[in-house]
Amino acid sequence: MDVVIEGGDDNDEENADREGGKGGGKNGRVNLSGECEGFNAAQLEALVQDFGNVFGENNMGSTDVVTLSINTQDAEPVSQPLYSVPLNLREPVRAEIQDLEDAGIIVRSDSPWVSPLVPVCNKNGKVRLCVDYHQLNQVTVPEPYYMQGL
Repeated sequence: MDVVIEGGDDNDEENADREGGKGGGKNGRVNLSGECEGFNAAQLEALVQDFGNVFGENNMGSTDVVTLSINTQDAEPVSQPLYSVPLNLREPVRAEIQDLEDAGIIVRSDSPWVSPLVPVCNKNGKVRLCVDYHQLNQVTVPEPYYMQGL
């Protein structure tokens, strides 16, 4: 992984959005805005090189440590009608879906549970895929997660 230390510019927030958050963008780039107290660029580069295995290549998180299960008890499968995708977003949506399939993040399914895709344009023009889970949420049994120490 090549690390390029770059100085900040006026678009730091926009760059952070585009690159998956602050500190670990695409192509091994680390964007710094201003100075890092107690670190110089060489120290930071060495730190990123040493712990490069924690940075994903595609910035899409996934795990095989746990399996998600959604408790809907005995509810009938929710099958919402699909929303039409605007013509100008169809190709970017297809490309994003293909990228997600290629990365193993999503797989094709013939499940009776269907929720519509909602493409959202980011400020930088890239399409983010969201899903409308309103009806699924109505039949989902909430699981209590207590915050300890409060």
